[in-house]
Amino acid sequence: MASEMYVDTIAASDGTSPATLTKQSAAKAWITYNMSTAAVSDSLNISSITDNSTGQFYVDKTNAFSNINHSITGSHSITAAGGDAWTSFVDYESVLAKTTTRHSQVTYSNGTYYDSAYATGHIQGDLA
Repeated sequence: MASEMYVDTIAASDGTSPATLTKQSAAKAWITYNMSTAAVSDSLNISSITDNSTGQFYVDKTNAFSNINHSITGSHSITAAGGDAWTSFVDYESVLAKTTTRHSQVTYSNGTYYDSAYATGHIQGDLA
């Protein structure tokens, strides 16, 4: 027999930690921001971003991942002039630590680094 459950919050048994998903996976961190102004529109498990240079940002997470074996996807709006454009998330601390707390987002378009007006990143994996 099917049943329905209505809840506002699901937490671990300690009442504050996130519940562990055993049969599915969900994004453990994500961010939407404007690279031109470094303004974060919305995020989950992101503590800050740092503008390193044109098209190059550090994205710091509130909670570390358990190891470097996680999936990262990034995207951004294309340039006003069109052309090719891509975004890449790169491990920043994977060589230095077994947990990852920072990634670098790099946006490249038409042969040069580029600050996009709209950039996103999604990270899936296990939290520490």
